[in-house]
Amino acid sequence: MHLLCEFFVSRPLFAQEQLDALQQTIDELLPSWSVGLRVARDENSPNGIVVGRADRLFSCIHQVARPKRGMGSAVLTGSYEGVSFFLTHCEGEPPPELNELTIEVYGPPTVEGQPTSAWARAFFEAMTVRLPISYGNVHSAEEFAAKNMIDDETGVRAVGRLLGKSLPGLYWLNYFGRPYVDLMGRERLLSAPAYEAKPAGDGVLVMLDASPESWQTIAYRHREQATLAHLGKQFFFSHSDPDRKTIAPDFRSPRD
Repeated sequence: MHLLCEFFVSRPLFAQEQLDALQQTIDELLPSWSVGLRVARDENSPNGIVVGRADRLFSCIHQVARPKRGMGSAVLTGSYEGVSFFLTHCEGEPPPELNELTIEVYGPPTVEGQPTSAWARAFFEAMTVRLPISYGNVHSAEEFAAKNMIDDETGVRAVGRLLGKSLPGLYWLNYFGRPYVDLMGRERLLSAPAYEAKPAGDGVLVMLDASPESWQTIAYRHREQATLAHLGKQFFFSHSDPDRKTIAPDFRSPRD
């Protein structure tokens, strides 16, 4: 299985409040992996350091991946392969996609003794409560490729990922934070004809199926299209109609 969990954070990700919350969640939901928690500036950096389970993530990130001119990035790995965290950080009032946390789970059928999809859902829900998430999703790499990748004469690239224009799509698991609750309406989100819709943190979690591997089934696609129509297709990027007019929140308003 190849799953990606994406979180777009409304505050600078390398701030101590955010990193303390992240390490707390990692220690709780990745207890074995976090024993060997290591931080580096990027995947190929030789200068990474071991964090472990001692509430040192903030100091370690600022030691090996200190932001420059308000921008920064870091990679977290652990005591076993198959789970990696990718963090990007931006200070000031940047576009919303510049403070992002992505978790990649590639290969293992289980994580910490749970099926990978069950673990991903638990971690995703914990993050929506503990971090100021504007928007998040969990998808398989295959689902994202079908909905957001283009391969043409200019090369292979991802499209539809500018939150200032639209949401990138509707996936297996979706979190609509406060900007989208204000834009779409809480009751509309909670009444979505999805597999599940429920409050989470300051927003609403919408799930399309019990399994992320069901994204190609007829039932999943019918549920996806019904949910898009209910929420409003004007809020979402469309691979088949990439130039259509879309609507997004005003992210220039004060942070939560």
